[in-house]
Amino acid sequence: MEVNVLQRQKLINSPSFFLFILIVVMSGVTAFLNPAFFSLQNWLNILNQNAVLGIAAAGATLVMISGNFDISIGSLVGFATTFAASLVTKGCSITLAILLGFLMAVAGCTLNGFIVATTRAPSFIVTLATRSIFYGLALVVTGGVTQSLGGKFYLLGRGTTLGIHNPIFPFIATYVLLFLILRYTRTGRRIYAVGGNEEAAFLSGVNTLRIKIFVYVLNGALVGLTSMVLLSRLGSALPSTGSGLELRAIAAVVIGGVPLTGGKGSALGTFLGVILMGLISNMLNLLNISAYYQEIVIGFVIAMAVIVSNLGKVRVR
Repeated sequence: MEVNVLQRQKLINSPSFFLFILIVVMSGVTAFLNPAFFSLQNWLNILNQNAVLGIAAAGATLVMISGNFDISIGSLVGFATTFAASLVTKGCSITLAILLGFLMAVAGCTLNGFIVATTRAPSFIVTLATRSIFYGLALVVTGGVTQSLGGKFYLLGRGTTLGIHNPIFPFIATYVLLFLILRYTRTGRRIYAVGGNEEAAFLSGVNTLRIKIFVYVLNGALVGLTSMVLLSRLGSALPSTGSGLELRAIAAVVIGGVPLTGGKGSALGTFLGVILMGLISNMLNLLNISAYYQEIVIGFVIAMAVIVSNLGKVRVR
């Protein structure tokens, strides 16, 4: 009986529960004002429109749980997409171009992880530097000119399967993978340990250097997937293609309950954070409210999420 009470209290105090209740309330209000909100097509649109953000946020979740940051992913998306698109414009096969663009994203994040892990330099500063490097590389590759795919490679970003937008499939698959890694693998437990207390994790026998690099490599794979889905959706690329994506991804992760200090968080929390951000945009559109208010509302939600997650600490003091 006492165990059930503790489990119930733990559930109620979790960020995921707070987000779920907030999503339910917002959905109910929006549906009351506009019944079209609860249509299947509208919810599929919400998932489709936020697939790119969701995949990027999954990678950011791993990095932030490990106690680090990666603010270079927006520029890296710009570089990976322009690199792949430029190869296509030069006559390279679409398959090889997409593979090489994907690998560029993996290589970029691996570089971030290697520097952070081996030098113990602050990840924020390291990725701030590589953010500029990746953006500069994208400018060099394109010369500032839009790189077009010429109508090739559109199925991943704009196609449908059984009436479902194709970007939804990698979006959902990413969170299933993230959930399994964090919940059921030894590596997942070590990621939490490194984020919670790196020194204690090291003394317990955890290879913290390997874990950090692994996290960034996996983040790179998800950034690569993000890049290719976005490139397929747009059909062209510019150095600024992924501009601002890193901040929105971090926002979704923070809303989902991952503290800036790391060591906590879940796949479900980030998924709900992404859905909430998409819901805000969708709600404003359905209610014919100017999109200019979207950033204000998202900022307010981020602030509330941080306040709620820190209420326990305030009470202790």
